Amino acid sequence: MEPDRNTTGTLTRRGFLKTTAAAALVAGSASAAGFAALTPKTASAQSDEKICTTYCNACMGCPLEAVVRDGNVVLTRAKEIEGAPIDQKRMCARGASIPTLIVQEKRIQYPMKRAEGTERGAGQWERISWDEAIDTICTKIKEYQAEFGSGSVCSFTYGTTEPRNMYNLNRLENVAQFSHQNRTTDFALTQGTMYTAGGFYYQGGADMDLVSQMSTFVVWGHNPIVSWPNAWHYIADAIENNDCKLIVVDPNKNTIGQKADLFVSLQPGTDAALALGLAKIIEEEGKTDDAFMQQKSCAPFLVKESDGRFLRKSDLEEGVAADADDFAVWDEATNAMGYASTAQNPVLRKKGIEVAGQRCNTAYSLLIDRINEYPEKMDGQKVAIIGGGAVGLDVMEFFTERGSDVTMVEMLPMIGNGLDPVTKCDTNAKMAKYNVKQMTNTALQEVQNDRFIVKNPQGEIEEIPFDYGFICLGMRANNPVLDQLEEAFADTNVEIINIGDSKRARRIIEGTEEGRNILNVLAKHDYL
Repeated sequence: MEPDRNTTGTLTRRGFLKTTAAAALVAGSASAAGFAALTPKTASAQSDEKICTTYCNACMGCPLEAVVRDGNVVLTRAKEIEGAPIDQKRMCARGASIPTLIVQEKRIQYPMKRAEGTERGAGQWERISWDEAIDTICTKIKEYQAEFGSGSVCSFTYGTTEPRNMYNLNRLENVAQFSHQNRTTDFALTQGTMYTAGGFYYQGGADMDLVSQMSTFVVWGHNPIVSWPNAWHYIADAIENNDCKLIVVDPNKNTIGQKADLFVSLQPGTDAALALGLAKIIEEEGKTDDAFMQQKSCAPFLVKESDGRFLRKSDLEEGVAADADDFAVWDEATNAMGYASTAQNPVLRKKGIEVAGQRCNTAYSLLIDRINEYPEKMDGQKVAIIGGGAVGLDVMEFFTERGSDVTMVEMLPMIGNGLDPVTKCDTNAKMAKYNVKQMTNTALQEVQNDRFIVKNPQGEIEEIPFDYGFICLGMRANNPVLDQLEEAFADTNVEIINIGDSKRARRIIEGTEEGRNILNVLAKHDYL
């Protein structure tokens, strides 16, 4: 093997490649604490070399060795800690990038605030002291809490937050009574923190010693082979030793997707739809873990119909301390209202519960209502679509495949104008197969809750009744017309769908003329 340095003390080709193989991102300077002030100078290969044990602060705090010359970190590499309870002797690209990051000109090393008199987003900053920064933040937090309540300030930490700082912030959250956006709950650290420090620090995954024992592993929007090799090898152990089935959900067939037993490719932004679909199947097929939901989730909590908030003990009694403000549930064991901490058998699926003059539903029953808004079969439902472009054709395909009776209205002479020939032939075949009624050269005149009023090519006024009405557009996301349209239809049963939701769109068009024509119609009939 070629040595890192030759007999003259200069870097060899192999040594040079090792010291410059750095890419990606890491946050802050804490993991380099103890090093001298770093400047973008070049370390000499003849300098004294020092090896320091540290850790990576990019995400999970993996142990590292740092090679230091002339006060500069010139190389990081994985460090194996003897006797460590888990195996973390691997390093990702973020850890390798530390030598580059800590000398970057863009690195933020002290507090800054927007320069006086400049607009937000102008990129004009001025340096302030740590005392001023802390005072400013604390003052703002206290102002918000005084006006809106302690829980109006919410904290979420992840990504580039240094691990040890997350624990410090967890303590601050508890003392200041912040709200906290939690993550995964099946983690021993979570439960331990709750019972000892009283916090709600939810780590982002299961315990590693459990991962290698799993029979099924779902990776959703993540590529740990590249970004977290110290976690991936546990998954690989489960695949090799426990015949674990790997399911990967991602828009792109990335590195881990190529190793999946089942790869699910999503359109970007449709994760929630898939999650709701899974929830629907799990509920309909009776595969829910009711005991888990009763004990470890908000599923049985009662939600007030009046304001959509949980019913709390403080809603029913006076003088309830913040740490005793329990959540109300309906206890099947007593057939009466109880509290989450003491109820024996909290009900999950119940609506129309009357408690002290408040009409409530369980949180899980509301989720069931939500997923049932999207039935798999919609036989006989009438669907009217204004707009025969790529977006409208997507909506048409969705409803026709579920048995709906679809009518498409297009102002232009042709439905599917501007689509490529293959897509156009495909959609024409689908419209013929499902007997889609097509109305071209037809203009929208009026919108009602259950029907569109249109003018056909002969100048005659027609009504198109619907159970589901859609106006489908091809606008850029920042087009102000889109916001105006969404506001105009906020109180109707008509849904506005823009090109960003379309899987068929081959190009993005302005759609301004179509949008303004609709706005003019709405204005004429006093909708705006």
